[in-house]
Amino acid sequence: MKKLIILALVISLLSPVTFAASFNDVPEDHQYYAAIESLKNLEIVNGYSDGTFKPESPVNRAEALKMILNSAEIESPEITDSTGFPDVSLDAWFARFVVKAKLQGIVDGNADGTFAPGRQVNKAEFVKMLLQAFDTDISKHQGLTENVASDVTTSDWFIAHMSYAKTIGIIYPTIDNRLEPGKTLTRGETSEIIYKLLIVEYGGDTQKMLSVAESELVEVLVKLNEDNIGAAIESANSAVFYTEQALNMSPNEAIVRAANKIARGFRELCYAYQAGLELNAESLVSHVNEAKAYAGAAYEEDSSTQAL
Repeated sequence: MKKLIILALVISLLSPVTFAASFNDVPEDHQYYAAIESLKNLEIVNGYSDGTFKPESPVNRAEALKMILNSAEIESPEITDSTGFPDVSLDAWFARFVVKAKLQGIVDGNADGTFAPGRQVNKAEFVKMLLQAFDTDISKHQGLTENVASDVTTSDWFIAHMSYAKTIGIIYPTIDNRLEPGKTLTRGETSEIIYKLLIVEYGGDTQKMLSVAESELVEVLVKLNEDNIGAAIESANSAVFYTEQALNMSPNEAIVRAANKIARGFRELCYAYQAGLELNAESLVSHVNEAKAYAGAAYEEDSSTQAL
């Protein structure tokens, strides 16, 4: 209950976090400040004795597993029997986390029977372990017949996990539509992914709709970069739809009303882009003005939307 109460203070991605900076290398303007401060307050992550967090440092598989189990509130009692992995000794600080994760079906190990605790964790395996720890239902993302991104294809073992993570907005594609599944993650990046999942998990249906809508807005930018205006408009329409669902659930929340206006503004920009391609100057100007009006209205509803 304590964690849920604290989490309620940081439940929206768009809301400013008011915690004082806990680490001298993670100031308030740091990219992962909100995530790191929130996870620190939830006792999911810790810093170092010198007062730093080292957000740019790589994360190995053992460290990642500890963060994941802590975030899912899965207790890992001390063990006295074999760990089940030849490269994980009983006296290793991470042994209890590895054993618990194996019992829970979160990890299986490598083909040679090892766990490789010191190997840097990559995005695909981190996302998979995280979703497994939260017992996430990804069945709707299995058996996909289309690639999720330019570097995540239907033959990849992790496609369902990456597809789900992308859909709910805990990971985003690059502007050239890459999800970078093999990228090794830093402490800051792993904190950000966990933070976003916690927001979706504990934020209720309204927050889930907003997270999906935000993911669709990122997709708008990806599709525009590909000069696929039709797909961009579809994503903008989806963003409007999901913010409308959120609005129906929480009509009195200013951030929800603002999110709906932001989505509508993105759609107007898509229409403006299309008008420009058609050399229709009058329509282009009209849609740009509509987009500006929506942006102004969103800011009036909630000033934290200024960046969007």
